[in-house]
Amino acid sequence: MAKKAASIATQTIPSPGASTAPATQPKPMPIHVSMHDLGAAATDPRVLREAVALVEAGYSVSIVDIEEKENHQHEETIRGVHLLHVLMPRSFFSTRFDKWTLVRVTQLFFRTTLR
Repeated sequence: MAKKAASIATQTIPSPGASTAPATQPKPMPIHVSMHDLGAAATDPRVLREAVALVEAGYSVSIVDIEEKENHQHEETIRGVHLLHVLMPRSFFSTRFDKWTLVRVTQLFFRTTLR
């Protein structure tokens, strides 16, 4: 009789108004990471490698990059990475100024005018 009383004492009895459904935990939202690239991120392996590593670690990754106005989509997803392209005209991109080209052109100009 003592064993039966001990087993009854250790059981939990639910209250009449309590729900019998198991308590569910809300899923945690993934941490969102935003990366910015001044070039084309779709063709930059370093940027994509870092972004894919973050996606594999459970993060949500978006990359904002600058692309030339061509036949590009405004948004795309590559290997789980969301890419948002800011489309700019070709005149926006700086070109490298070569000072030696200016020197050669100036020398050529003087040579042709002195003859």
